[in-house]
Amino acid sequence: MLILPRKLSRIKEHQIAADSWKIVRTGHSCAAVSSYDSPPEKIFFRLSQSTSRLVKAGAEASSVEGKNLESEYLPAGLFTSHFGGYRQCERNFIAKVKIDISALAFDKINRKTKPPGSLGVLEIIAVRLAILQETLEPRLSKKRICVYAGSHGVASEAVSAYPTEVTAQMVLNFVSGGAAINVLSRHGAIDLHIIDAGVDTDWPESVLRMPDFYFRSVRRGTSNFYREPAMSEAECQQALEIGREQVRDALEDGIDLLGIGEMGIGNTTAASALLVALCGLKPTQAVGRGTGIDDGALQRKVEVVAGAYERYSPAFSEPAGLYWLQAIGGFEIAAMAGTLLEAARARLPVVIDGFIATAAAAAAFSIDQDCREVCFFSHRSSEQAHGNALEALKVEPLLDLKMRLGEGTGAALAMPILEAATKLFCEMATFESAGISGAIGEGK
Repeated sequence: MLILPRKLSRIKEHQIAADSWKIVRTGHSCAAVSSYDSPPEKIFFRLSQSTSRLVKAGAEASSVEGKNLESEYLPAGLFTSHFGGYRQCERNFIAKVKIDISALAFDKINRKTKPPGSLGVLEIIAVRLAILQETLEPRLSKKRICVYAGSHGVASEAVSAYPTEVTAQMVLNFVSGGAAINVLSRHGAIDLHIIDAGVDTDWPESVLRMPDFYFRSVRRGTSNFYREPAMSEAECQQALEIGREQVRDALEDGIDLLGIGEMGIGNTTAASALLVALCGLKPTQAVGRGTGIDDGALQRKVEVVAGAYERYSPAFSEPAGLYWLQAIGGFEIAAMAGTLLEAARARLPVVIDGFIATAAAAAAFSIDQDCREVCFFSHRSSEQAHGNALEALKVEPLLDLKMRLGEGTGAALAMPILEAATKLFCEMATFESAGISGAIGEGK
């Protein structure tokens, strides 16, 4: 079954000839020639966002004439989606594409000039990306990392080695291009967006005018969740929307791969508390040294996480991800969760950074399990709790470089690996094309 996305922003054009189905990936509409017309008549369709039906859109016909960037020929049938049900146009023109993109993707990677499975995880990545992009020619030519920043009231509980004003100071470092994430993004040809989700500062006009800086502050930092809920329900929804907006912008800009990172003094405490609540970790398993705290601060951090969990557990309500984000999360953590929720709807692949981003993923998974399909975990942080969290979520990261910086640095390093996987998938020769004999006994 060919997986077709729900949203118009992810629809590709389909041009269907009278004697065969010709899938053409060139834009955001569907075009068709019905074999039931005599003579065949070209009909253009679009996917209605509100009804998930193909409806006639003849005015779009001229905009797609002559485009044929990539195609496959398929037998006639009925269009379906993996969400169930047929997608049908006004003229009762119904077609089902009898093809399983995942099976074709596995077949394609197995025909490359290598022993089956010898490229390891790269093969799995390539197949996953082919399925997400609904093509046997996946590409990741345009990449972007969104770094969300927010201040944390819980930092007043002496759980960090740095003062809270460092959050704003580091954001200024980001926008001036001097941080680690800036260096790695330039190295990897990755766009960088910096988003203020709730930093406790006043930005100069020069920063607010910067094209890649987004002032979306919910308010100037969360409340101290050890004493009261971090945010209100409305504020939590507002923070989620900050992340959703970045996905919509990415789709409009033609971004193929998104990454998430963060900055926020005190946010390892919030992340630890979320992992206790969402993954069932003990406070001692979920808490680490973060920015490098001493033993006394580490013990205090454990107490704060344990105390917060005890405080809010009696009033727990579903969905768990939303409840705990509101109670003990951060604005930048909720924004990252919002990114994943929207990316799942758009089937846009996202690279998860480190410990804090993994906590955001745990919240998003609790809200919508479909988020798992689009997530690629970049690395295992040296923050001792991160390995526990990855294990609890049953995910495997790509790298283990003993990093614990955040900012999206792990995502920036992992993105070229995903791009390499797609190039192997698309550019590597097959046994047939290279004239190389297959394994002994193959084909018998």
